[in-house]
Amino acid sequence: MRKVAFSVGLVEAVSLVAFAASVVINAHRDHSTVGSPPIQAAIYCAFAAGIAALSFGIRAGKTWPRTPFAMVQVFSGIIAYTLASGTGTEAKTVGLVLFLIAFVGIYAIFKND
Repeated sequence: MRKVAFSVGLVEAVSLVAFAASVVINAHRDHSTVGSPPIQAAIYCAFAAGIAALSFGIRAGKTWPRTPFAMVQVFSGIIAYTLASGTGTEAKTVGLVLFLIAFVGIYAIFKND
């Protein structure tokens, strides 16, 4: 199950980097004056690097990344619930997919192999 947890972490990290890129691209396209999109993207990339580090620690069989990885999945579940409670089919679909990924991550991290 370490491979599954590793895969979940990598999917989340890559998705977060893609979202960070979309924030910057959208800000340039719409000429946003609210906040600082590059700083926001940098924060998302830092979180993505942390999730990737946890994932590589899990793949290596270390025990230290289990609790932080589980907390990432809990927060992903909270974000998924928020999206699924929103309006629009896209938001609900993304929320459901994120919830399933977080559930698989929690299950994989606690399943003994």
